[in-house]
Amino acid sequence: MIWVIGVSMIALAALIGRPLRLIVMVSVTVIALHNLLDAVRVAPMQPPGFQASIWMVLHQPGVIFFTPTVYGLMLYPLIPWIGVSAAGYAFGAFYQLEAELRRRIIFKLGATLLASFVPLFFYVGQWVTVHILSTLAGYLAGQPIGWLFLSPLNRP
Repeated sequence: MIWVIGVSMIALAALIGRPLRLIVMVSVTVIALHNLLDAVRVAPMQPPGFQASIWMVLHQPGVIFFTPTVYGLMLYPLIPWIGVSAAGYAFGAFYQLEAELRRRIIFKLGATLLASFVPLFFYVGQWVTVHILSTLAGYLAGQPIGWLFLSPLNRP
């Protein structure tokens, strides 16, 4: 995990000189749309080739084999963390505002994001919302924990 944050900070260093609006757009786009890449999958638990290992570092959690007997567990892919670190950097701009104005803006932003979650749950569907929650919650034994919640939803 530590190395992912370090590499995302290096990527953030490339963004820092850019306009704040561009950083916000890049970070929100990466965070909101990185799950569209889920369709590109590498077979898990098999020694993948070099390109497959690179993909797993960038987006897909799983096991990366360095040699047939030496392997590493990739739990935190890089692409989402670049978006998260860029968003955190952009969020720092709020702290240049006066304290009371900053508090109101952050409260309204938080309330809006929480309120937007309810329609997302009912309109987009429970599966998508549970998938988002399971992605955020992490992985249990190398598998997305969404299967714990999805089995009751798949009943006829």
